[in-house]
Amino acid sequence: MQHSTYLIVGAGHAGIVAARKIRSIRPEDSILLIGEENMLPYERPALSKEVLSGHRDVSNLVIRSAEALESERLDVLLDDRVEAITPDRKMATTKSGRHISYEKLLIATGSRPRHLPLEGLFGDRVHYLRTASDALRLRAHLGPKTRLLIIGAGFVGLEVAATARAHIGCDVTVLEAGPHILGRGAPDALRQVLSGLHRLSGVNILTHTTVAGVSEGDGSSMAVMTAGGAVHTCDVILVCIGAVPNEELARDAGIATDGGILTDAFGRTDLPDIWAAGEVARHRVPFLDAPVRFESWQMAQTQAAIVGANIAGETRPITYVPWFWTDQFGHNFQLLGELSAQADVHVLRGNGELQATHFYHIGGQLVGALCIDDGKHVPPIRRALEKGQSIDLERLSDRSTKLAKAFL
Repeated sequence: MQHSTYLIVGAGHAGIVAARKIRSIRPEDSILLIGEENMLPYERPALSKEVLSGHRDVSNLVIRSAEALESERLDVLLDDRVEAITPDRKMATTKSGRHISYEKLLIATGSRPRHLPLEGLFGDRVHYLRTASDALRLRAHLGPKTRLLIIGAGFVGLEVAATARAHIGCDVTVLEAGPHILGRGAPDALRQVLSGLHRLSGVNILTHTTVAGVSEGDGSSMAVMTAGGAVHTCDVILVCIGAVPNEELARDAGIATDGGILTDAFGRTDLPDIWAAGEVARHRVPFLDAPVRFESWQMAQTQAAIVGANIAGETRPITYVPWFWTDQFGHNFQLLGELSAQADVHVLRGNGELQATHFYHIGGQLVGALCIDDGKHVPPIRRALEKGQSIDLERLSDRSTKLAKAFL
């Protein structure tokens, strides 16, 4: 039986960040990461953009090279997966039959695309996007004039739509069952700007449109039927209807789960010596009353580093300002904090809707911001949110006043 002081289940971004943090605190202890992909830990944001467009090779996404991992004494087992955890024996069993004992365990199994259970929605030209191999497979099926139909107008679906239209020349249609794009937590200002950009670029977005069935069309085409009776003929289908946390391994081991692995404010599960981090974790944060699960790069970076430090013996609560960004049609959009629909909105300066910062506040208390092609404002806003500062609207409106002086 193999033994590792720290065992990390999941060799993705969150896993490697946590492992490196543990190593910085515990230089002599053994650390083993196990991942089911055959690629070293890599960053995923570029998959729907630069990788799909062909402007970036997947090898450039790797966070740490094999040589760097060896120099840090971080062992990585790829192309295998942990299929069972026995907490009372502190043992994990992999698909290949390995038995690995541990002292501390971190579960960082991430999430997977939510599947749409429809008859006919399968085959080589039906895609989901999560891994590097998914992105390469999708790219191989796209070309100029390819009719790409995307089911779901969330961030990933819209990023692929923008990439396929602007960089590949596809004819793109997006079907969204809800009343508008970006149905979960996006501010109206972002929805309006992105809807306009996609429309001007030739992307056809249809809301209030539910897919009812898929069938073979003429030749290699497919026919997508909607609940309203419309038929859309396409060459390739991409399903982007959200993600499902990979919580089954934890649940089967007796760890508490509920739409993700439940943890306390330090990343600990309800079983001794077991933590969870990344998109699979549903944890408590100071600014919200209920446990939350975020799907973003920041979860794999900031939160995983904090949990890694706690596994190694520190006691740091998970505190950070939620931060997400998307790049579409050459424009950058960054969201910080909690962009509540109940918040008041104040627009800071800017040259129009495609270069502006929107502040969200409740009773003068800063709760979030949307920066459109205005990344220079992100650091001071993040610091203000971390400190729980309020804003002086009069100073904020004064172009001669530095942004930092508008925070109280």
